[in-house]
Amino acid sequence: MKQATALDILKTGKNVFLTGSAGAGKTYTINQYLHYLRARDVAVAVTASTGIAATHMNGMTIHSWAGIGISNELTAKDIARIKKRTVVVERIERTKVLVIDEISMLHRQQFELINQVLQAIKENTLPFGGIQLLVAGDFFQLPPIGEPHESNRDKFAFMAQAWLDADFQICYLSEQHRQKTDKTAVAGNSYYGLDLNAILNQIRSQQFTPHIMPALTATAEHVLADNRTRLFTHNVNVQAINEQELGKLTTAAHTFRAWGEGDEKLVETLKKSVRNTPELVLKLGAKVMFIKNNTELNVSNGTMGKVVDFVATTLKQPNKQTDDSASKNSPSNNHPSEPLDEQALAADSTALLDAIEQEQQADMADLLDEVNGGQSQQTHHTDEDRDEDDTAAIDTADDKLSELLYPLVELNDGRKVIAEYDSWRIDDEEGEILAAYYHIPLTLAWAITIHKSQGMTLDAAEVDLSKTFEKGQGYVALSRLKQLSGLQLLGVNELSLQLDPLARGADQRFQAISAEQEGEFLTRSKKQLNDLHREFIIQCRGTLDKEKIAAYENRAKQQQKLMEKRRHAVQQLQSLADDAAGVITPTVLETKALLDESLTIAEIAQARNLAQSTVMGHIEKIAEHFPRANIAHLRPEDEWLQPIDKAYQKIAKRDDKRDKDNDGKIKIRAIVEELRNAYSYNDVKLALLFLKPHGN
Repeated sequence: MKQATALDILKTGKNVFLTGSAGAGKTYTINQYLHYLRARDVAVAVTASTGIAATHMNGMTIHSWAGIGISNELTAKDIARIKKRTVVVERIERTKVLVIDEISMLHRQQFELINQVLQAIKENTLPFGGIQLLVAGDFFQLPPIGEPHESNRDKFAFMAQAWLDADFQICYLSEQHRQKTDKTAVAGNSYYGLDLNAILNQIRSQQFTPHIMPALTATAEHVLADNRTRLFTHNVNVQAINEQELGKLTTAAHTFRAWGEGDEKLVETLKKSVRNTPELVLKLGAKVMFIKNNTELNVSNGTMGKVVDFVATTLKQPNKQTDDSASKNSPSNNHPSEPLDEQALAADSTALLDAIEQEQQADMADLLDEVNGGQSQQTHHTDEDRDEDDTAAIDTADDKLSELLYPLVELNDGRKVIAEYDSWRIDDEEGEILAAYYHIPLTLAWAITIHKSQGMTLDAAEVDLSKTFEKGQGYVALSRLKQLSGLQLLGVNELSLQLDPLARGADQRFQAISAEQEGEFLTRSKKQLNDLHREFIIQCRGTLDKEKIAAYENRAKQQQKLMEKRRHAVQQLQSLADDAAGVITPTVLETKALLDESLTIAEIAQARNLAQSTVMGHIEKIAEHFPRANIAHLRPEDEWLQPIDKAYQKIAKRDDKRDKDNDGKIKIRAIVEELRNAYSYNDVKLALLFLKPHGN
């Protein structure tokens, strides 16, 4: 099936299973449909079964979105608890279309739970509460993680009763967009006339020509670049390679130790889920991978890069957002009817760039003078950096954070980010922390497991399949690549090219159903299709107004152009900021670009899908290092500033050590408490920027 046909089917409102081989264009098709829905003011939620897949789709995990966590069953009490979570309920109630990407890695039981939660919150017994469900994925990918005794029959989502109830229209995409034909190699018979796409098709069909193995083993002679990814089936091999490569580096070692707070048993559970050593040793030049999603840094569990420096920075506390608070800022949950900032979009991008270029030299001169003057860039982690939901558990971590230099990681896309301590936590029904585990969210990544590579696209990879223990591992590893010239295959065994029989049988059935349904669908006239498309939009309470749709399309194009200009400006600023020991990170500079356009904190938070507390932290750094930065429009009214000023002076006069941090600065918490919580942490932080004589 072609992408255009799949889109036409989606627009009718039917539940759809979008599948096809790796690189068939599933993500592209989804994005086209999302654009169509948002232009017509239809509320759509974008989720995925894994963190890295969710990031690719600018969404969140389905587990967080539905409020099910990692549960495999939900009692009536559990459902009642979820229904009390306002954020979860609101986002489900407004959703008309739900997207779940990488469905192959979602456990059957959890698929059932999503149906259960949607029916309960929507108060609708129809499958998934009556909303349109779009699931996408390829069941030839590795199966979901389950219990040791479970077979794939127990785990695959298509074995769920909810799958049958959904009555999916199967859209099996037949075009290939990832693997490229290596015409030179094929013409020269370098791989016995085969390219990677042909080999993957043979694996999918389990019908092999005599030349497939010689073609693959011939790649063992390839010499790949040092930045290649090395894929292994077992963790023990991954760890050995990573330790060996780390040992080759002669630069100084930096050790980062994890710690936990709260219930010991729960802390142990968290520790196991993090899958990292309690002591992480890093050196300059170490190849690393993030092991936790971070929307502020725009990295996911699986984002790779290299340590290029160790820097002191204004530290943030470990991420204390619950999935509820984070979801408020998720792009997948923003209602499409929210207007774009037309003034910002209409701004002359060239003028924006010129303005930034005019001030950057002066700003960075101030910053570099400070650095070159020998002043320490290290700052201590104080209560000023905390959000309003700070806990006593976090307080005890301050000393552990304050004396460290943090890894500056250059990502594979060229961006540089600072990896600070982050948190993994378990909360009770009221949102109180039961246990928390703190660690740098990185792991060594010269080598990774094939399981970890799922969802990635790689230019070059060294692959060892000699110890394959699960059917499908070989297919997943090979399908990460674009062509055979980027592969160095170190070994294979009998399982390497085999696929799970259940998945294969299901795939054949999906292809047959897709072809049959496509034939029936194509008998409809263009008028019939248009009528179906219109009916679904009306059912979703969307708009059919051509002018509104055209206006959305135009704003989206303008926004894209403006963001491209902003990225260019940010890159220029970053080249200068690199000399400042990494204090000013790319994400801070992106906030600065929006500040320069006189956007408010709330507008910046919405535009960047960040919490307002995060944006406020950026503004504090900007105010410190860019004295000429445009923040005047943020100045509160005097009626706001005066009480905070008086509270500050009162605290300063009583000179109580408990009100101060290690640097002698007055704590934000002390001011908030003095004002009896009439002002938030962000309110106080913002006011202090305009009360500079106080020195906070």
